[in-house]
Amino acid sequence: MSEDYLSLKWGSLKSLRMRTQAVEEAFRCYDETGTHHGSAILHKDSSEQKSALCDLIDAVAAAGGQIQDEWTWKFMTADEAKHYVLGDKARAQSLAGEVIARNVMRSLLKKGSEEDE
Repeated sequence: MSEDYLSLKWGSLKSLRMRTQAVEEAFRCYDETGTHHGSAILHKDSSEQKSALCDLIDAVAAAGGQIQDEWTWKFMTADEAKHYVLGDKARAQSLAGEVIARNVMRSLLKKGSEEDE
């Protein structure tokens, strides 16, 4: 087992620890595919980013690294991880995340307006 590690949340990359050249190269390709929001809850990968993320998942798996679902804390195979990134579960979590983000923002705005009174 290598020290490479990748975790996914909201159907996208949450965190990554790179120790091998192949994983670093795959991450560079993913990083170059487009912009990345600092918050996984608000980030939506393009189809090119999803493809590059699947390549990154393969690189981590080939290096013997672990891949983890941050929602369940369960470890996944590369195929499970790619299905998660490309599948309905990620979209459902993304939609749930958008609702959570809106509710948090509304709450903060309401609290701020109450403090101004």
